[in-house]
Amino acid sequence: MNGALVAVSAAAGAILGIPLELLVEKVPGRVLLATADPSDDPTTDPTTDPTGDPVGVLDAQGGADLGDEPAEDSGSDPAGPVTAGTGGPRVMLYRMLLLSLVTALFLAGAAVRFGPHLELAAYDLLILGLVTMSAVDLERMIIPVRLLYPTAAVFAAVLLAVAGVDGRWNDFWVAAATAAACFAVFLAIHLIVPAGMGFGDVRLAGLLGGAAGWISPKVAAVGFVVAFGLGAVIGVALMVFRGYGGKSRVPFAPFLVAGALVAFQWGRPIAHFWLHTG
Repeated sequence: MNGALVAVSAAAGAILGIPLELLVEKVPGRVLLATADPSDDPTTDPTTDPTGDPVGVLDAQGGADLGDEPAEDSGSDPAGPVTAGTGGPRVMLYRMLLLSLVTALFLAGAAVRFGPHLELAAYDLLILGLVTMSAVDLERMIIPVRLLYPTAAVFAAVLLAVAGVDGRWNDFWVAAATAAACFAVFLAIHLIVPAGMGFGDVRLAGLLGGAAGWISPKVAAVGFVVAFGLGAVIGVALMVFRGYGGKSRVPFAPFLVAGALVAFQWGRPIAHFWLHTG
C-alpha cells in the first residue's frame, strides 16, 4: 500500500468534498403541495405525487423507488408550492463537513484498492459523482440526470483510456455487458413494480454495475446484494423505531452506492466466501 498516495487522496477528498455542497444546493427539489395534513384529504394517495405519478417508497423488504425528476406543481393549493429539501445555514454547514469527511474516506479507500494506476482516476471521479448524487437523493428524493450522465460519460471515457493503454479490452467489454445486464434487471423490476423502483434507480444501477463489472461481475452481484440487504435492514429499523409505514418514502440511491463501494473494496473476498470461488 502506498501511504503517500492514500494520504494525498484523503486530503484531496476532504478538499473536493466541500464544493460538492454547492452542487447539492443547485439541484432543484421535488415540488410538494403545502397541505396541512395530506391524510385529511381522502383523495390523496401517499404513493403518488401531486400530478398522480408514482413516488418513491421503501418497504420492509428493502424495495425502493426514487422519483428521478422533479414533479410539477398541480397549482391546486392556494398556499402555493414548497420545495422539499431546502435547509438553513446550519444544515448546509453540517452537510458540507459530512461530505468532506465521506469523500476523504472513500477516495482514500479507492487509493488502497487500486493503487497508483490510471483506473484510480476513473474511480475517484466516479466516487465524487456518487457522493453528490447520494446527498441529493437524501435531501430531495431525486437522482438528477445532470449529475448521473456526466459522471457515467467521464467514467466510461477514462476506463476506455485504461483499456487502450493497458490492453484490458476484455475487462472493458465485461464491464459494459455487466452494466447492460444490471440496467435490464432493474428495468424489469421498474416495469413490474413501478411504485417500488424508480427509473433513476435503473440508470444508477447500470452505472454501478459497469463500475463493479470492471473488477468482476461477481463483485457487481455482491454490491447489489449488500444494497438490498442494507435497504431491508434500514427499512425495518425505520418501521420499528420511527413508526414508518410500509409505503413511507426513503431514497434508495445511498444504499446502491454503499453496496457498490463495499463491493469495490471487498467484493472479491466476499464473493469467494459466498461462492467459494475466486
